[in-house]
Amino acid sequence: VFTHGLTIKDFIMCEITFTWYGGKFRIISSGGSFVQEWQNSQYSYTGNAQVNYGRAFIEPTITLTNVKLTQSSDRFMKPVWVIGDSYTSMFQARWTYQLINNFGIDGFLLDGYAGAPSENMVPELEKLLRFGTPKYLLWCLGMNDGAVIWKYCSTKVEQLCRERGITLIYQTIPWASSGSSAKAIINEYIKESGYRFVDGYSAVCSDDNGTWYEGMNDDGRHPTVLGAKALAGQVLVDFPEIANYD
Repeated sequence: VFTHGLTIKDFIMCEITFTWYGGKFRIISSGGSFVQEWQNSQYSYTGNAQVNYGRAFIEPTITLTNVKLTQSSDRFMKPVWVIGDSYTSMFQARWTYQLINNFGIDGFLLDGYAGAPSENMVPELEKLLRFGTPKYLLWCLGMNDGAVIWKYCSTKVEQLCRERGITLIYQTIPWASSGSSAKAIINEYIKESGYRFVDGYSAVCSDDNGTWYEGMNDDGRHPTVLGAKALAGQVLVDFPEIANYD
């Protein structure tokens, strides 16, 4: 909570700016102006904050009149879009965080939601495509899907990419040795699809039975920081173009 101490008179303009590394909140009124900046906040470390469309920070109990709301993001112009689930969240034990903070590679749109299934993210992709068209789409879904629904959604994603001339890149899914045959089916589909893919499974798993390398598995489902670093490295090996853009 920020205390601005201003006398609000005649009008008020509020501007919120997000970056990968923090953000800035500015208020302007005839009584003066106020600026508050922050670094490494959870508000900037979310994928949807980088997309930042259709979201307003307004208390729902307040009635507003004579108001104009505008939102924009330069991420829609980026040649690389990354869409995924919790594997593309923004904290240390995720490859997206490691790619940005340790490799200095941040020239991409990121739209990642923890727990997201493919059936929710296909409409999300369709919405994003109203604002721009990437050269590459890295589709990192499947951890929260069954094999049948994932395949159904993947055909829709493939069609969208064909229609718009987008290069689709999948990502294989790590899974624990006690884990799901559905993930193995999804990975097999990816490998035989003819599409490029980032081999996330091989980056952290040592065999075909879902056994993770020592120190890379956190909870049987997600990577540790070490695992996230390995996954970030695999992204650069299998998809080096992601490093070409600012």
